[in-house]
Amino acid sequence: MDFQIGIPHSRIFQIAAIHFVLMVNAMFTLRTIAAYEFYNILFFISLFWSIKEKEATEPVNVAYAINFASIFFDIAVCFAIDTNNWALAFILLNMIFRVFSLKQIYEEMIARGGEPANIGIV
Repeated sequence: MDFQIGIPHSRIFQIAAIHFVLMVNAMFTLRTIAAYEFYNILFFISLFWSIKEKEATEPVNVAYAINFASIFFDIAVCFAIDTNNWALAFILLNMIFRVFSLKQIYEEMIARGGEPANIGIV
């Protein structure tokens, strides 16, 4: 399911857009955890780096590794944060979408000629 919107590497752009909407909604609380902001900002930086470097595999590898680790960080944040149900629901939706975005980032990595063994996770 690869939708093209006229932007090179639109798969990465779509992943960034969806994660951005989910993350912003997850931060609608008075008590956010700085770590949640930190690793999500790192993830966005790696996604934008992937968009800028159209042929390089390193940014996609970094985005894949951060996204993989973020699933476990999101679980920890769910237990550590004292927040409203709106923010918690979007933290959980973001965590669920990470599984699907891992697949899309993996396909982008393979399309660019990268190997899963280079990231040390797969």
